Formats: sequence, structure tokens, C-alpha cells
Amino acid sequence: MNKEKHNICILPVLFFYMSLPNILLARHSSREQGVLIRSFTFAGSGCPAGSLTAALSEDRTDIFLQFNSFSAVSDFDTVFSESRKNCQILLDLEIPDGISIAVTDLKLQGFVSLEEGASAVVKSQIYFQGAHNNAQFSHRFLGSVEGSYEIEEVIASSERVFSSCHKKRALNINTQLRTSSPDGQLAFLSMSEMKGRVITTLHLDYRSCED
Repeated sequence: MNKEKHNICILPVLFFYMSLPNILLARHSSREQGVLIRSFTFAGSGCPAGSLTAALSEDRTDIFLQFNSFSAVSDFDTVFSESRKNCQILLDLEIPDGISIAVTDLKLQGFVSLEEGASAVVKSQIYFQGAHNNAQFSHRFLGSVEGSYEIEEVIASSERVFSSCHKKRALNINTQLRTSSPDGQLAFLSMSEMKGRVITTLHLDYRSCED
């Protein structure tokens, strides 16, 4: 997928402290136009029941996801299944008539700790249920590195996947975390809350179905 922007930064300490209760207030926004989250479901080895929350920004242009147990790890003593974690999220959105939406950029935040020779990968795929195309990306971390990270992917205009104007389809986000330690090095990758609030953000673009 072609991207207009790819940003990543590794910080020495956790830095993101957004209060989720404040975000959740946005679901009761009085704005008449804009999407609403009717419901959401999720499943996968990286997001057991009760481990994910979802909310909208006040202007309804951002979807916030917060995990509390999404991480992958590998070393000498860890079983292989712990090095491969995934989470499939389905958002049932209420989209106003005559409006189509697309995810224009995705921001991931978390923590990574890799010893020399170890590596980790985060992959994400975004699509509307029933659609034939999707937006996807991946990023690879190489050891040695340790700290909080922020990855921002901006989807090129030609690659954006808009919702159907004629059928209401759920928005799907499939994310995978993988770690590799060929010689038993410690490899840890997380998208979960640690000392602060770690939020995954999907920014939305609106367009008229008449365009």
C-alpha cells in the first residue's frame, strides 16, 4: 500500500496519558451529523473478553481503541504461541444517510523491548465487511531497542476504502503482533496500557455519496 506519510518514534519513557473516561463522554455528543458506535465485538489471542474499550472523539472524526492485555513475547522459556498474538475488532457504526466514511490514518502506540538480534512486527488490516479491498500496513522493529513507540500511517487518497452508500457494513480492524528471538533473546512488543493510557487512533474522512 502506498502511503503519504510514515512516522515512527521511539521514546525512552511512556508518554501518553489520555483519560479514557473523558473520551467516553464523546459518545454522548449532541452533534447531529457524524458516525456513532452502536456496538463492537472483538476476539483473538491478544484481546480476551473485557480487555478492549472503544470510543469516539467529540467531533466524531476519531475512533479510540484501548487494550489492556495485547502483547507478544519470546525468549528461551516462552512457548511459541506467546510470540504470535492477534485481535479482530468489528465496529458496528451508525453512519448518517448520504454519507460515506473511510479511515485516513492510523496511529498505534505501545512499548517495545528487544535485545540484540531479536525482532518484532506489528501488522494491521482495515476493511469494511463485504468489501473486496482493504488498507493494510506493517512495521518491523529490530533490536536492540527499548522504549515507548508511536507509529502513524497515513493512507494515500487512492488507497482509502470508503463505506458503501447503499449497504451498512461493519468496520473491521485486524491487528497482529509477532516477536522473534532466534537465539533465545528477550523480545517483547505491546499495545497495552502500562503506566499510562495507550490509545490506538483511527482518523475518519467523511464524503457525500453524491460526490
